[in-house]
Amino acid sequence: MDIIPVYKLMSGENYHVDGLRKNTIWFSNVEQLNDPYEGRIYFEQEEVSIANMKSALT
Repeated sequence: MDIIPVYKLMSGENYHVDGLRKNTIWFSNVEQLNDPYEGRIYFEQEEVSIANMKSALT
């Protein structure tokens, strides 16, 4: 399976800069998202179990 890059736009808040220093990334929680398609995930493999999907997201 190829690794697909993920891009995140950042506004330069302190937690964004701190994340760059610590090699981490900050995301809003689901309740704070304002686009109905944000946070949706598409799995390419057809035989991925619900348990594996949940495990990959936690």
